[in-house]
Amino acid sequence: MFYKCKGKFCYYLTEAEEKPAVCPECGHTEFEEIAEEKILPGQWADMGIYCLGEQEEREKERTFYYFKKAAEGGDGTGICNLAWCYENGYGVEEDEKMALWLMEQAVEMGNVVACCNLGYSYEIGQGVEKDIQKAVELYQKAYEKDSARAAYYLGRCHLYGSYKTDYKQATEYFMQAAEVGYLPAVIELARCYRAGWGVKQNDAEAVNLYYDAAKQGDPYAQISLGEMYEDGRGFAKESEGMKNHLERASYWYGQAASQGYPEGQLQLARCYEQGIGVVQSDEEALSWTKKSAEQGYARAQTVLGIKYLYGEGVKENEKEAVAWFEKSATQGEKRGKRYLGICYENGYGVEQNLEKAVGYYEEAIKIGDVNAKTLLGNLYRTGKGVKEDHEKAANYYILAAEEGDLDGQMALGECYAKGIGLPVDYEKAEQYIVMALKGVEEEEEQIKGKALLEWLHQQKQMKE
Repeated sequence: MFYKCKGKFCYYLTEAEEKPAVCPECGHTEFEEIAEEKILPGQWADMGIYCLGEQEEREKERTFYYFKKAAEGGDGTGICNLAWCYENGYGVEEDEKMALWLMEQAVEMGNVVACCNLGYSYEIGQGVEKDIQKAVELYQKAYEKDSARAAYYLGRCHLYGSYKTDYKQATEYFMQAAEVGYLPAVIELARCYRAGWGVKQNDAEAVNLYYDAAKQGDPYAQISLGEMYEDGRGFAKESEGMKNHLERASYWYGQAASQGYPEGQLQLARCYEQGIGVVQSDEEALSWTKKSAEQGYARAQTVLGIKYLYGEGVKENEKEAVAWFEKSATQGEKRGKRYLGICYENGYGVEQNLEKAVGYYEEAIKIGDVNAKTLLGNLYRTGKGVKEDHEKAANYYILAAEEGDLDGQMALGECYAKGIGLPVDYEKAEQYIVMALKGVEEEEEQIKGKALLEWLHQQKQMKE
């Protein structure tokens, strides 16, 4: 049976075996029975929207039925949501062609949600051939009807250059959407103020925007706000914001983590590992890292692998480490690939295989890992897994050193000092060794660097 709330200005309608006791929309307690044939298309669509998110298959099928009835009556919202059901296999077998056809019908009717949905499909090439121009045209159509979501999408197209890079235009779109409280636009606008994209760089304004979004429970904003607190950005030195700022940082990371957001869990794990705003605890650090990694977050999988490899807060287990590195590397995480290379080079948890080590280092380099350049340079220098080639080794060290890799700087300094793949140049050798020593924290590396520097000074004296 279908029941309609009798509350004034309330349009709540539901299907139930018994008359509801209270309306969840207005709190009214009086309902009237309504025949199915008297339900209007818009009412069918409203019932469908109210039921969205149900997980039981029977409820999904009922939601699909409501949208189908709305669509049959020519309701644009019903048609748009019916398309979504077909696209996602919600209460019906997935059918991309039917989803596309329905979405196009809703667009023809001027439905702004359909314009945004179909525009996004064209932007990313989902179910259709990728066409950014077509996407922008659809977003523009919705934007002309004051769609905040469309303004947000147009801003992203200009910010990230998928259409035309124009930071100022992007921030103008974000501002318009943020003014009516569209949360994704609030967050993007905060990022613009934080980086100075299209607006004058302003950490304080970024903090205000992140705070507004964080209070509403957005996990990305909560993490970003935590980062601002941790770095002390956006607050006057003696302000309230700087009092216990590390505790505030860990609090916001914790808020994101408590929602099951994997990046928030990893940030909170780091706080526990280093004692940032919380009492240091290896146990808590391991627990939160595991929670993040088990959700498939690649960065956390690499961090967990490192913990098992070196026994940091957990019993050393090289095979377990390799298993986690493989998971992250499969997702294209550059450090995961680098650490797999380290494991294969040294036989940690796997049979030593220098050729595989070379392969993983090369893969890591392709996706931007700097330290892998130094590690691959070491193999070319020693001829392990590759033909010995000092010039190639030195070239890898140069690339790594230029990007700030301390191991690369130290190795390059030694190459200049001893003429390994490069002409001897004591001045450059000292420059790179000193550069590396400024950043090296490990005592063993400090001793090695200082010994090399002392040897270099002796060589220079002998030449004089």
